[in-house]
Amino acid sequence: MEKKSMKPKVSIVMPVYNVERYLDECMQSVLCQSLHDIEIICMDDGSTDASSKMLDQYASLDARVNVIHKTNSGYGHSVNLGIEQSSGEYIGIVEPDDYIHPMMMESLYEAAVQNRLDMISADYAWFYGDETERVFRTVKIINDECFYGRVIIPKDDKIVLTGNYLNQASLFRREFLLENKIRHNESPGASFQDYGLRCQVLMYAERIMLLDKPFYYYRQDNAASSIASKGKADCVVEEYRYIYKIMKNGGEKTDWFLPIFCRRKFESYLFTFQRIETGLKKEFLDQISNEFQKMEALGELDQSCFTDSRKEILMHIMKDVGSFYDSYMALGIEIRDALKGYEKAVIYGAGVAGKRAYDMMTDEDKKKIKGFAVTFPDENLKIYKGVKIGGIDEYETEKNDMAVIVGVTDKYRDEILRLLKEKEFPNVILLQSKAVNI
Repeated sequence: MEKKSMKPKVSIVMPVYNVERYLDECMQSVLCQSLHDIEIICMDDGSTDASSKMLDQYASLDARVNVIHKTNSGYGHSVNLGIEQSSGEYIGIVEPDDYIHPMMMESLYEAAVQNRLDMISADYAWFYGDETERVFRTVKIINDECFYGRVIIPKDDKIVLTGNYLNQASLFRREFLLENKIRHNESPGASFQDYGLRCQVLMYAERIMLLDKPFYYYRQDNAASSIASKGKADCVVEEYRYIYKIMKNGGEKTDWFLPIFCRRKFESYLFTFQRIETGLKKEFLDQISNEFQKMEALGELDQSCFTDSRKEILMHIMKDVGSFYDSYMALGIEIRDALKGYEKAVIYGAGVAGKRAYDMMTDEDKKKIKGFAVTFPDENLKIYKGVKIGGIDEYETEKNDMAVIVGVTDKYRDEILRLLKEKEFPNVILLQSKAVNI
């Protein structure tokens, strides 16, 4: 049996609730870390499946595993309690439906200690599928490579705080969390509480570092993680109220964070707007408009960290919710009109824009879709909602009778149009709706 250190280098907090299907892979990846001097604090949040027994079995075999069984109280409370129970120099969070690279803890810990960091965060990989057929996609924290591998002082490099951080792909100095009373919001459920912790860390940290290797593997196909409900939309609003209160109470120590707060809040609201059910979108748009108008009236709407396209979208929502909603929802109508006269079509692009185009189509138009086409089929999912995903060359023999809907954002549009022209696909539909580029 592995011995437990009196004060381990890293404490790993794992909030667990009904994940028996994924738990073994996750636990094995944690226990097999090259850094042995760790403790694993498993917070069993009232699981009703086999998760509780599985955790107890692991604890009986390895003294580094500490299982705490409790009644269900939600993600935020579970992680906070795990932090309080920890004793490591640094703290990491691993969610039990994900898994981690064998060198993750050692690589992050060594860099953190050598550079006296409050936080260290690495790129991560989204993945889909089971162990026999799995697709990965690396997510960069930030596209500018100059920010990687060096100590960053957040207040001096604000733009780096707009990156795609993932708490689980990070380590946090334990004393830093305790000194600044950084905790998750203990709202019910498991939605968006990671936003609050992330913002607090970025507000208070004095020394951080980014690494450009994806050590954390973040599952994207767990149905239990769905946010398609009114309650989930309410959760993101509650989370940003929590963050705002902390920022305002921090005075001079945190007021510099306002432009980052504004950008992150709008990005999170826009993400939620896209994901919730169609019948809830208009009401949520009204809420977005009202909240940002109030911020503007208070002199707190700082758009200095917004991209030009995001400024345009926010101003449209604030000035005319109905017009923005109509332009967003026009995507389905645009596709319906464009497909008149065609019996079959393919959507070029299986990313956010391509999937959104498919999701907003009528059932009748969906019947015409023979598949999604992508440039690199081996790096993508093989199917989306029953529709296959493959290379564009699979449709070569049908190209004269088939429409190709370009389902990509402006960033990739010219590249795809050039490719389709080279391959002589004659019936190209270029979407204009705002929904494509959000």
